[in-house]
Amino acid sequence: MSKNEAKNKRRLSQLEPSHDIASRKTRSRAESQTQIIVQPELLQSDHSLEVAQVREEQGIQVIARRESEKVKTFSRMSPATLYKLLVGDRNFKGLTEKQKDDVHAIGFGRLLDLQIEELPWDLCRWLVKNFDPFHSSLLLDTGKMKITLDDVYVSLGLPKGAKKVIEAKARDPSVEYTKIVSDWFRDLGVNNTVTVGDIVKNIKVLVDGGEIFKRSFVVLVVSTLLNGNKNAKANYKILKSLGDVNDVKDMKWCQYTLESLCDCSREWQAENGDGLFKGPAIVLLLCYMDRVTFMGRQLVERKFPLIKSWTTSKIQERSDLEKKMAGRFGQGKVEETLTIKEEKETNGADQKECLKEVVSAAMEFAGAFSKFVDVVEQANSKFPNFQAVAKLHNLANMIFDVYQECDKHEQQTDQQTNEQEESIDMNEMHTQSIDRPEEPKEQTMDGDFVLDDEHLGPDF
Repeated sequence: MSKNEAKNKRRLSQLEPSHDIASRKTRSRAESQTQIIVQPELLQSDHSLEVAQVREEQGIQVIARRESEKVKTFSRMSPATLYKLLVGDRNFKGLTEKQKDDVHAIGFGRLLDLQIEELPWDLCRWLVKNFDPFHSSLLLDTGKMKITLDDVYVSLGLPKGAKKVIEAKARDPSVEYTKIVSDWFRDLGVNNTVTVGDIVKNIKVLVDGGEIFKRSFVVLVVSTLLNGNKNAKANYKILKSLGDVNDVKDMKWCQYTLESLCDCSREWQAENGDGLFKGPAIVLLLCYMDRVTFMGRQLVERKFPLIKSWTTSKIQERSDLEKKMAGRFGQGKVEETLTIKEEKETNGADQKECLKEVVSAAMEFAGAFSKFVDVVEQANSKFPNFQAVAKLHNLANMIFDVYQECDKHEQQTDQQTNEQEESIDMNEMHTQSIDRPEEPKEQTMDGDFVLDDEHLGPDF
């Protein structure tokens, strides 16, 4: 008898009939629904089946919980909490426009594109098990796939600033950190600890956004996506870096996330996969989905950020396809990291503020412009055939058109955002001592020059 056969025999001998967990009637119903045939050699594999009853026949008939139920305990980290905050439900309409503007302001705006509610834990378990934390590489059948800062950025679109993200150490004695924590606890209405559920309740009532909302939102993202805990408690040690929420957008969040992936994977592997994974499994999953092409299929368009294109259903479709066609994960061709064009994150509030600055400057110019129009009108009447005067007259018309366009754009912006803010009435600026110049008649100079609306001619 081989060593493995002897080991299997000992395992089976320890399971006595008295260990049945159901009555005969209940057991009969359970057998008709969940019984499967497991060959002896499968007991050595990593299927994590929870044995409830065993009796010998041709093979080994096992009443067991399905693998999908067992692997749900792989991690408490999930995008579900953030996803539900974004889309809302029957009793909650989702984040308000002001809250979304604040999320953009701290550089986390691309997370608002999240389309993933659940992660396939069987695939995530395999990914973490086959991740080399010392070289930040995913081990595939076709070779290694390096996971870099660019991969993290492409996946979630988090800021890649210059300031290091720092977590507080146990019992941090600093006065500043202690005050931030105590104030935040008071705002949330808790005493000793904060759960993810406490943060969600806090965010739902802070409909106008603000500093407390920004701080809570970052803690929520860290606790559910980036670097959480093995229990339901929030990782509020990140408050060490949130003293001034205006600095959030300038921090190395991609670096922080990558380090968390490596550290949490090493810790989980050291526990032989028995503990709960508390790192950014979503990043590893998105990198795998995007960069490993399976059987030449492209289920979604490659675009930035990846959370914008990959949905729960598409991820599950890809996972099921690999299991059906290959029987395992880790197959396929490795692609290069998606190349993206750098662009500054903007939002409606930023655009509106910029437009107001333009309008303000235009109003300051209005007085001088009014005098300019009067002088040009007089000059045009006295020098009807002078090219320079005709050009200035045309310029006055062009500037007037720009004013009207700005006014029209501001009104459209107010309608789209549906915000009840006091708007600047540009019509007053247009009508106050400013009349639109009369359209100039076509003037000729020695019969060889005709002024039109699109050409101002050479400098004069």
